[in-house]
Amino acid sequence: MQLYDYYLQLRVSQPQAREGEPVPITLDLLAGHWFCTVRNVKLLLKKMAHLDWILWQPGCGRGRSSLLTFVIPAPELISRTAMDLTRKGDFKAAVELIHTYGRIYALKDSFLEWMSGYFGFNSAASGGAVQDTLRLPLFRPPVSLDPAHAIYAVDCHLISHVFSTLLELDSATGNLLPQLAYYWESSADGTEWTFYLRKKVYFHHGREMDAEDVKYTLERLVEPATDSSWSWLMRDVAFLLPVTPHILRIGLKRPNHLLPFFLTFPAASIVPEDVARDNPSLFGRSPIGTGPFRMEFYDKYICRLHAFDGYYGVRPHLDVIEMWILPEQLAAYRPKGEDKLIISHGDVPMPEDEYEQQGFQTKEEHVFDGSTVLTFNTRRGPCRSLPLRQAIDRLIDRKAMVRELGNNRVGPSRGITRDFLLRHGSRRHEHFDRDASCHESSLTAEELIRASGYAGETLRLVAYAQHGEDARWVAGKLSEAGLNVEVETMQPAAFTDREYVHQADLCLFMPLSDSPLGFLGHLIQTSSFIYRHMSSGLQSRIQSAVGQIQREASFERQAEELLNIEEMLLADTALLFLLKKTFRVAVHSSIGGVRIDRQGWVDYRHLFVRERSASKTFDGDEFSADGSSGKSTTKGSKKDARL
Repeated sequence: MQLYDYYLQLRVSQPQAREGEPVPITLDLLAGHWFCTVRNVKLLLKKMAHLDWILWQPGCGRGRSSLLTFVIPAPELISRTAMDLTRKGDFKAAVELIHTYGRIYALKDSFLEWMSGYFGFNSAASGGAVQDTLRLPLFRPPVSLDPAHAIYAVDCHLISHVFSTLLELDSATGNLLPQLAYYWESSADGTEWTFYLRKKVYFHHGREMDAEDVKYTLERLVEPATDSSWSWLMRDVAFLLPVTPHILRIGLKRPNHLLPFFLTFPAASIVPEDVARDNPSLFGRSPIGTGPFRMEFYDKYICRLHAFDGYYGVRPHLDVIEMWILPEQLAAYRPKGEDKLIISHGDVPMPEDEYEQQGFQTKEEHVFDGSTVLTFNTRRGPCRSLPLRQAIDRLIDRKAMVRELGNNRVGPSRGITRDFLLRHGSRRHEHFDRDASCHESSLTAEELIRASGYAGETLRLVAYAQHGEDARWVAGKLSEAGLNVEVETMQPAAFTDREYVHQADLCLFMPLSDSPLGFLGHLIQTSSFIYRHMSSGLQSRIQSAVGQIQREASFERQAEELLNIEEMLLADTALLFLLKKTFRVAVHSSIGGVRIDRQGWVDYRHLFVRERSASKTFDGDEFSADGSSGKSTTKGSKKDARL
């Protein structure tokens, strides 16, 4: 342990002590606390006193109390030490220090300002070449970078940079684009699909990818040992046949015109059979793919990606992306200064004047693809009662919620598919054009509560920290009506804790996806809050409806079936669509190549740093998605893509 560790451990053990005020303590007590000898205690105290961290007045005689006075406040020592470690290049130790003690002490604003200035772009000579590095904070640590366990948004975002899928969804146009497969085709009835793979595509460990790797990747999703919640992607597969090393044929038990779309999901990212099979438990921490970046280093404090020189596509402009995984409570401190890209999901304000003075170009707000939703646990507890669910629906005034909470909330959601169709100017939603809260009884909320048999039980409402304000607002409105509601902030790992979700009565979160078809995953994926809270009867009806969508080859019929599913959810009051939200982007004028999807994630492949003297005006077109990889000429390449 370092000297600062000994000091901070001691300081934490004496929470009642104040700086400048002596506290009685014995050498034996310190020896027990530090797990060392009295002789070593004296040496440590001498070093701390020499650095003016403490004042020490020894007692007379063995066992007699001495007087210890803390001089330096813990937050100041943490800040000084972290800054010193960072300057020395020991980033891991600096972040570990912040993690260990940043949750106990409020760090100094001056340090947070200094730390934020350390993030951004840096160019340095390395081996005769210039290496461009983007260093950024990450406040929600990845859980697993194994595609088979891709659940969380942060994980999926990183997976998309380390791995590649057979096809890619262009979020700007909704079209399917070639990626590892350059061409694909299907039988007329949609039961047999053939994918043609690019040649000379290499994994990060140097081996060429082939059809056997694709076969293994997809089979791995349904292996019991993998325990992947994405097994449903492959449930209709009858066979996977590598025709040649670069041609894979997939046979299905029934028609599925959504198969190409499903193969764009992060879970379908292609993994190397030799590595994933031999080291399944380590693969999530040491992932190897064919993507534009390879994993150079990853632990619970630092995640470092390096551009893959052997990438089959266009090599990224950046050489290194280094993410410091910081405590979530530090998320309110946004980077300032040059060479910064800042995205606010509504968690912190972005004062436009302040950023403009620093050379940032702010862009208008972008609406998330998705909606906040409130699920009801219809498998246990009070929310099994339909009248109670209807009463809660009536008590939540979405317009009042937007008006009272403000910030990045822009309006009530009419449903994932309805919002999508409205945004794209479609009129196909009109025969379903009702509010998301339209299924109301003629009874008042009070009458519905009485009819439900509710007897004062505590309703446990869980939400992630970023949706805490929404959850507390909902709880307040329900409490005013006489319902007893307890709000609990979820940790990320709670998503995969089946018992935790089972014990929750309500869950508020925002399912994000590239399109309404992506929402299907939340309805049938076994780890999803929505799926786990649905009754078994509704689960079966949803499964049947999804099967019908898969049989439809036309976009129009798929859209109608998606609306039917949302109508089914609303009729059962299985969940409530709440609000649409936005995110804002502030980009410093020195950064180019900014492309952000409608989930608020940056595509790091295209970022670059302009000349420091450049004064080019920020071009809004740089926010468009990259569709430059070309389009397949096969009939199946577009028809299922626009949702």
